[in-house]
This record gives sequence, structure tokens and C-alpha cells, in this order.
Amino acid sequence: YTYAAGSVPTPATVFGAGGTVQMARWWPGDSQYHIYPDAYGSFEPPDAVPPNPVVTAPPAGLGYFVRLSNQATLNLTGTPLTGTEPYPIRLSVGYRYPTGWNMIGCPFTSPVDWGSVQLVTNGVRQNLAEAVASGVTSGVLFAFASSGTSGSYTFPSDPYSATLEPFKGYWIHVWKDTTLLIYPPSVATAAAPAPRPLLADPDAWRVQLTVTAGGAEASCNYIGQSPNA
Repeated sequence: YTYAAGSVPTPATVFGAGGTVQMARWWPGDSQYHIYPDAYGSFEPPDAVPPNPVVTAPPAGLGYFVRLSNQATLNLTGTPLTGTEPYPIRLSVGYRYPTGWNMIGCPFTSPVDWGSVQLVTNGVRQNLAEAVASGVTSGVLFAFASSGTSGSYTFPSDPYSATLEPFKGYWIHVWKDTTLLIYPPSVATAAAPAPRPLLADPDAWRVQLTVTAGGAEASCNYIGQSPNA
């Protein structure tokens, strides 16, 4: 959702003021977490305003970690994005280790096929497969999944099959500064069709390993080989 200037809500407003709200955002500019009320951890961070905004209508397109002291119901009264133009999200390599990691969110209220996104790097516009092939990004969407008192990161084995879900945050890694273009769900497939999946290679194999310990689980561990890898 977007908000008029001066009306961007606070975390307490969005998640309810009945308990403690802790909210954090990773800023690739210094490769650190910024915890609200730090401005970079707010819904209107300094890098999301002109002249070079990471997003054009914050907080749409941004991702956060949130910890609540009690169950809450989202209180959202903003304006959803409309129109047919893609929504830009600037992705930065940054200058401090670990470089290249960016937290993003789906800017629309409906799911978007990740394979339909485009990236603009040094003025060159590419679909996701082209951006991966030219070394702009690995193209993999990482999501955090809670498990008991902890959690782990998950990702699809086929990056192009991923879906950006509303109200969910993701990690994307880049090797070059670039701008991610996310099309509205109504025009995404027609505007930037997802790459066709590769045919299965009879000489390739893959094994998934899931590990659990002390209430925690890590399920996205793969070993395998492919002549085309």
C-alpha cells in the first residue's frame, strides 16, 4: 500500500498497539540491520525518498523482519498500487561485506510470477534469464520460514517458478547495481513472459536433504550434478 506524504503509519499503528513491536530492515548501503525507530528501519526510510529512491512509493516494495509480543491483526488503510506500469525497486551491491543482498516485498496486493520481472542495468533492459546469464543476479528468491522457535531460509529449486506473495518479504542477491521492474499481476505475463523451463536432463540428478534439531528445521539443502551446470 502507498500513503500520502505525512500519513505513513508507524509499526504500532499497522500491527496494533496492544503489545511490543520490533521491526528491522536490512539496508545494503552499509550491509547492516536497522531497527525501528532508526529511520532506515521505518516504513519511510531515507533511501526511499528523492533524488534516488529505492522505491517510488514506500513502503510498497520494501521487506522487513517483524517480531511481535502478541498476536496482531494488520491494520492497513493505505491505497493499493494501480495502473499497468511496472513498479521499480532499486537493488544495490553496497560497499561493505556481505555485499549485494537486498530485502524486497511484493508491491501489489495479488501474487506476481517472479519469472515475469525485468531488470535494468546500466541502461540495458533484460528479462530474468538474461540478467542471470549476464551476471547481474543469481535470480533466486530467498524467503524466511519460521519453524518452532527459530526458522530457516527457503527457495525454489527452479528460480523461475517462484511467486512474489503479498505481505511477505524476500531476499535477492545482485552482483551489479540494477533496478528491478515488477509488473502488475494483470499485465505481468503479457509484458514479460516467464522463461520456458529447461527440459529434464537424463544425466542430471539431485537429492534434497532436510535436517531437524531442537525444534529447528533446514529443508533447502541440495546436492547433485548436471552436465549443463
